[in-house]
Amino acid sequence: MRVLVIGGGQNAEHEVSLASAAAVADALRVGGYDVSTVTISREGVWEVAGVSEGATAAESLVLAMPLIAAADVVFPAVHGALGEDGSLASLCALAGVRVVGSGPRAGAIGMDKWATKLVADAAGLRTASGRLIDAADCGDSEFDGPVVVKPVSAGSSYGVSLVREEAELGAALREAARFDRRILVEEVVHGREVDVAVIKESGGGALGGAVARDPRGRAVRHRHEVRRQCAVHGAGAPLGG
Repeated sequence: MRVLVIGGGQNAEHEVSLASAAAVADALRVGGYDVSTVTISREGVWEVAGVSEGATAAESLVLAMPLIAAADVVFPAVHGALGEDGSLASLCALAGVRVVGSGPRAGAIGMDKWATKLVADAAGLRTASGRLIDAADCGDSEFDGPVVVKPVSAGSSYGVSLVREEAELGAALREAARFDRRILVEEVVHGREVDVAVIKESGGGALGGAVARDPRGRAVRHRHEVRRQCAVHGAGAPLGG
């Protein structure tokens, strides 16, 4: 099976994505798959060896399409905006090529924290109380009690701040605004974080697994989250009690 792994991307998670793509490609090669790779630069240029040098983003995408067309499946390892937000899944859908991961609609909703909260609420699932504000209104925002400030559409904890004191709020809002003009401010909820992965089988069934994360009493920021230095992961998370 021929697998095309896509890494990089046009957002703050570029370096994280490069590491993910390299790890995925290595694992697939060990598994005996025929693997090819392509990297999207921070400027949006698809870096196709020997042919895309000096090309614009649009021109390079045209040059990359034969790689996509030749693949049996595409594995997008691009984190963040214009990657896991459904963009690459949409491109593959238009090309008629199978893709690993969520489809375009699920990716778009999942990347948008506010949209995710609305969907969860409609499904009867509780989420932390929160408010959506625009970056232009940062100077007029006030909140009671500790809050978590985060950009609506960014991952890997970029732009996320835990605000305990009123004096910290302005800086936290400005930091979040560096990544998205829409900012989500939520109450602090104390508890365990449990990640649940669902994999759809070819026959239509689904497999699920839960992993619990213990941040050891500290906020898990980007540098720790990615390097796994202050979070303990346990598969088969105990969900009772």
